[in-house]
Amino acid sequence: MGTAPDYPSFDDIIGAPQDRIADMILELQTKRQFSTLVHDLNTHLLSGAPAQRDRARRALHSLGFVLT
Repeated sequence: MGTAPDYPSFDDIIGAPQDRIADMILELQTKRQFSTLVHDLNTHLLSGAPAQRDRARRALHSLGFVLT
């Protein structure tokens, strides 16, 4: 069985203050986890249940990604 990812939860990202997001991204990049997080967010956005899609969309928006 897999282990939980070692990055902030989608809800942690959504709830993070905007002035903390840049530091969060830098920390994730340093740990080489940012691309894994974005991949997981995209997977949930494209094929998750409606609640998962909404949380993934909101987390990506919080990280500065523009969704069209």
